[in-house]
Amino acid sequence: MGKARRKKRKTHENVTEEEISKVPHSFVMHKGDVGKSVLQLEMDMRHVMEPYTATKLKVNKKNVVKDFVNVAGPLGVTHLLMLSKTELGTYLRFCRIPRGPTLTFKIQEYSLTKDVVSLLKKPKTFGIQFKKPPLLVLNGFFY
Repeated sequence: MGKARRKKRKTHENVTEEEISKVPHSFVMHKGDVGKSVLQLEMDMRHVMEPYTATKLKVNKKNVVKDFVNVAGPLGVTHLLMLSKTELGTYLRFCRIPRGPTLTFKIQEYSLTKDVVSLLKKPKTFGIQFKKPPLLVLNGFFY
């Protein structure tokens, strides 16, 4: 009995720059002093929005929203998600760059990734699970 030959598998996809430019890209950032939990929520949202978001975006107090809008054009960023916190609550703002519309939502409650993972008996998290966009199948959803 001889050895079975190994079957070659496709290891990478041939994706053109034109196809990547059609996909919406985003910045997730905060505005103002928001606190540690909202900063962690910002990082969690960046992981959810991967691979088409700036995961290592640096936001300083000196930065203005206009700075990010000006940089977004050359980088191909189409959406801006901003978290802010006031005395009344925490807000999430979705902005379509460059000309809108802008949607504002009040966040009633949220759970951070670290809280969900701490409740699991056997947490299974992989570093590469967010590197491909999620697949959503709605076959038979409306029955």
